[in-house]
Amino acid sequence: MVPIVELNCQFKQSLSFGEEVIIETRYISCEAAKIKFEYVLYRATDNNIVATGSTTQVFLNTNRELELATPAFYQEWKKKWNIQ
Repeated sequence: MVPIVELNCQFKQSLSFGEEVIIETRYISCEAAKIKFEYVLYRATDNNIVATGSTTQVFLNTNRELELATPAFYQEWKKKWNIQ
């Protein structure tokens, strides 16, 4: 289980219902046993930034307890994609 424990969003401009959005997602590498992403949302028609944000996820074991060490599957994923 990898729940989101922190979510931040900064609204820059408004959107209207039905407008298309382009979402740029960036993985943020860190040493701790967690996953961090940053986001930039662009209005598709003019590429203006409409919002920015970030999320932090942590790892829980099968007993829903916080994993303090980085799980093996995550270490393998980082190695596969050459992420330090």
